[in-house]
Amino acid sequence: EAREERIDELKAHINSLKATILEQNENHEEFNAVAKMNYMKSLIEQNEEQNENDEEFNAVEASKERINKLRTNINSLKAKIEEKENQEEFNAAEAREERMNVLKIKINSLKAQIESKREENEEVED
Repeated sequence: EAREERIDELKAHINSLKATILEQNENHEEFNAVAKMNYMKSLIEQNEEQNENDEEFNAVEASKERINKLRTNINSLKAKIEEKENQEEFNAAEAREERMNVLKIKINSLKAQIESKREENEEVED
């Protein structure tokens, strides 16, 4: 009978050890699950931070691109303005030359009239 009691005690002890092992396994699994969750959380945070950095970098790049487009547009407009100014200067010079030619023609015409009147006066005086 003492032997059966001892066997029952050992069986109870074995069952207790099994329960402890199961509990430790559960605790270990929970610990692993928490560690895994913390690791995943860390990865997500890193990914979010990288995305923010990428978005900031992309925003800066987009701003640089817009600035370069604006510079190109400004330079193009400056060139057009300069071309227009040069054309206007050329047109003004051409118009001045034309007016000078008209004036020269009038002057020559007046000279011819004066010369003609002189000749008439000389003939009348003779």
